[in-house]
Amino acid sequence: CMVQAPVGIRCKECGKAAPMPTFDVRPTHYAKAVGVATGVAILGGIIWWAAGLAFLIIIPGNLPALMASLLAVPLGYVGGDLISMSVNRKRSNGLAWLSGGAVVLAAVISLQLPGILNLPGTLFSPFYGLLATAAGVYLAVQRVRR
Repeated sequence: CMVQAPVGIRCKECGKAAPMPTFDVRPTHYAKAVGVATGVAILGGIIWWAAGLAFLIIIPGNLPALMASLLAVPLGYVGGDLISMSVNRKRSNGLAWLSGGAVVLAAVISLQLPGILNLPGTLFSPFYGLLATAAGVYLAVQRVRR
């Protein structure tokens, strides 16, 4: 009739541990996070493409590809923080997948946007682009990971 609780021995009714509020993520929180992640992916992809095009116009040579690729890092940090703020700083593995997926989707959008809308494309450094996208995903995941 007794159970061991974190604060000592309790009766069965009093000894039930409630989940920590930080890690208690409800479906409504996931719905908010999906909406914010979609917005981060779309707006982040458009800004990434536009900034890459601006770098290409302003700076000659191969440097614009590197600079445009590095935009994934602040996008990951800001995107992960926006998703975290939208769910009251709750943390879970599902939110980590959402925030990482938002950064990857932003990268895909920034690369596919010129072809879809028949607009001029930007340079994308394959090695540095993937490395920066991985760093952006890491930063986004760290903001909401359990």
